[in-house]
Amino acid sequence: MKILCLLYIIILSGCTQLKQAHQIDSVSVTSEKKTDIKISKSSPSQINTQNEKKEIVQKKLPVVALHIYPSLYHTFASIDFIKKLESKTKVSMISSQGFGALIAALYAKEASVSYLEWKLFEVVKSLQGLTPFSQTWIKTINSFVENEFGQLKLNQLKIAFVHPELNNNKIRMNQKDKVVDVLKKTLDLNHKKNFLLSPRVLNNDFERSGADLTFNIAFLPKKITFSSLSGFEWGLYTRYLGFLVGSSDEIRKIYSQERSALDKLAPLSDYLAPYSEGINESIDFISEQIESWEEESTTGINGF
Repeated sequence: MKILCLLYIIILSGCTQLKQAHQIDSVSVTSEKKTDIKISKSSPSQINTQNEKKEIVQKKLPVVALHIYPSLYHTFASIDFIKKLESKTKVSMISSQGFGALIAALYAKEASVSYLEWKLFEVVKSLQGLTPFSQTWIKTINSFVENEFGQLKLNQLKIAFVHPELNNNKIRMNQKDKVVDVLKKTLDLNHKKNFLLSPRVLNNDFERSGADLTFNIAFLPKKITFSSLSGFEWGLYTRYLGFLVGSSDEIRKIYSQERSALDKLAPLSDYLAPYSEGINESIDFISEQIESWEEESTTGINGF
């Protein structure tokens, strides 16, 4: 009996081992986990090409100075000019004299044509019915200037506002004084430092102030007339305009086809449309000058 029991146990154990082996053989070796293994398709030659040192083209942008020769209320046309110039390049430096200096300073404060136009609407409204360069006219502008600029200096505006002044018949490029003081002086045609007493082309002066390119512009009707200006102011302004009209091509004169007195105040829009064609032509010319300068000044990493 014991021998029979021992044989039964041996047979039963063998069957169990066969069952376990069968179970192991039937287990799937396919893993349920997904592996995101990515294989680079770049060939060795492509990798080497990507790692090669490439030439870096360094495009240098010019420091552009805009000098606006004033023509009383017709200087308002510079709003459209600056707006179109901004689409071509950055204006880094701006300058003007007389009434034009007010326009230049307002643009320089925020470097924004929208801000300039908004503020000039306020100026036009306040000057209605006043004769240019009269005491009331000057007082009104001075009050506006004091409220607008406070203690700000020329070099504290968004872009450089440079103001040329006479100093012993030589030009001083003022860049540090208070904006209010500069504007008050330039609106006083009797002031001994007023640029309009001895106007000239200032390209070399702007270059010494850091400009790469200087563009001089003026806005004039085909026939220049005045409606109310008289006496000393009329004499000084007509002499200045004589210089302007007779100047070389270094000052780009943009003419309006409409006849409107320089000292006759009108809505801002009245000064924009008549100069539009001339402004577009001037912007095209300036764009060519800027492109030419950039081509000459652009170099590769090794200077070639």
